[in-house]
Amino acid sequence: QAFMNLATTARDAMPTGGEQHISLKHHHLDEHAHPTSQNLPPELTPGDWIQVTLTDTGGGIPENILPHLFEPFYTTKAPGQGTGLGLSQVYGIIRQHEGYIDVHTEPDKGTIFYLYLPALIAPASESPPLPMEHLLAGQGQVILIVEDNPATRQALVQSLQLLNYRTREAANGREALQILSQQEPNQAAADQVALVLSDVVMPEMGGLALFQTLKERGLRMKVILLTGHPMGKELESLEAQGLSGWLLKPPDIDGLAQAIARALKKP
Repeated sequence: QAFMNLATTARDAMPTGGEQHISLKHHHLDEHAHPTSQNLPPELTPGDWIQVTLTDTGGGIPENILPHLFEPFYTTKAPGQGTGLGLSQVYGIIRQHEGYIDVHTEPDKGTIFYLYLPALIAPASESPPLPMEHLLAGQGQVILIVEDNPATRQALVQSLQLLNYRTREAANGREALQILSQQEPNQAAADQVALVLSDVVMPEMGGLALFQTLKERGLRMKVILLTGHPMGKELESLEAQGLSGWLLKPPDIDGLAQAIARALKKP
């Protein structure tokens, strides 16, 4: 909301056109360093800060307006063209996030807003991602991917091909059943679908209905379900019926490799 308000302010300051630039910069402020020594606002405390800079090539802000810039309902626009809340909202949002805002402007040279926000330090990963050569690879088995979202389905195809599996695709459970019904009884085992990797929620027929139909038809290939939410009490019942496993969407390639390898090893 803050960025949108500032972008709108910059647009309004350039009625005949111009340029707006938004940039990002990281600052580390040492305990013994004064912020002004790094051209930073004196209010900044030691630690890591993210500076977002929004620059426009508009006419600048008149000097007499600057003291009122972030005051609610203060506006120089004609009636009906603005409420005067845009920049006061920006100020409030940045302060709510324990940040600071500064502005530099010159007549006919444009305006620069500087936003300083405390950096969120992400914890180090408990274990780095495994190189491809250390992932559990397949032996060319055929996996049927059942997923209604084309982008997600393609991502799964690419991941499985990297893991040395062959793939077939279906957009829902009904298409999957049609593909499976077309397998020839005398087809080589290596060319038959060894495992079904299916989304749970899909139009026409979802993953749970597909799993139950496969059981009813006596088709014994392994099934792994993909779901956007952790499976609860129903998981124990599904595993008792032969479900090989489940994964949260989107699965990482290591988890996907391990789940498929475990499923294919089961008798």
